[in-house]
Amino acid sequence: MFSDRYRILKLTLIILTLIGFSLSVQFGKPGLTYRQCLSDPETFDGKEIPIYIDARIIRIEPTRLIVSQPEGPVEMRVPGGTGWIKGKPGDYLEALAVFHREGYLELKAIQTAPLRKIKIAVSILPVLVVAALLIRTVRWEKGRLVMKGYARLREDTKGYAKIRKVT
Repeated sequence: MFSDRYRILKLTLIILTLIGFSLSVQFGKPGLTYRQCLSDPETFDGKEIPIYIDARIIRIEPTRLIVSQPEGPVEMRVPGGTGWIKGKPGDYLEALAVFHREGYLELKAIQTAPLRKIKIAVSILPVLVVAALLIRTVRWEKGRLVMKGYARLREDTKGYAKIRKVT
């Protein structure tokens, strides 16, 4: 598992797995959407719609909530007023709303994520650390990447490099 044998294959599989997970989250089928409900209001009357992919609060008014999402802004009516909603404009959220045939959504449940911006910023830190370590460990020499601390002695007749550790 931790040997150098098949290192490139192992790293490639790990990277492809991470890319696959990222793509499935970003482009996976989100379920019923507001746009689908508007295309056939009679069929989708009373259906619950999850609103969660990159959804942010745009504006909170006394009886309604305006939310931005990839499909465009959505207005949700809030029974009993918006005083109980813990969030402010710009916060990320996950919500569950009920579609009505008249074309509006009624908010059923909401959960705000005010610290998600900080989480995104902290998630960038490992990428920066790996980039700094790569810059520190690898250099560009004669058209190819070479690990620092190693020098090429000569190339044999087959074109393979003979490498030894420089102390």
